[in-house]
Amino acid sequence: MTPIWDKRAKPFVLRLMAEKIPGAHLGFGNCQVMAVADREGRLCAGVVFHNWSPRAGVIEMTVAASDRRWMSRRVITEAFAYAFVEAGCQMVVFRVDPDDAHIRRLIAALGGQEYIIPRLRGRDTPR
Repeated sequence: MTPIWDKRAKPFVLRLMAEKIPGAHLGFGNCQVMAVADREGRLCAGVVFHNWSPRAGVIEMTVAASDRRWMSRRVITEAFAYAFVEAGCQMVVFRVDPDDAHIRRLIAALGGQEYIIPRLRGRDTPR
């Protein structure tokens, strides 16, 4: 899997987000995007860095993928290097579907701490 930091990939990543994540069609405002391509050069995942708070040193990372293998060591290294080195953050926030045990395990394996916030996606949104 290959990370791609090309601004031309942004519309494709945002389209993938809109297809995979409820509410993502509303957009992410000012954001940075990293696309992930498979061996054949096809887009298989996208990472959007948004809701950056420079003063607090916090950024939100949203991910959508069509291939569960998107999270290679190289992709993880580049994504976190952007957040912690380039953006200077001290914390990255993920909003994860409570039913997505796979990504929750991966984040925990990377040292993430889980906080469950009821109705974070809205009052009328299931879980």
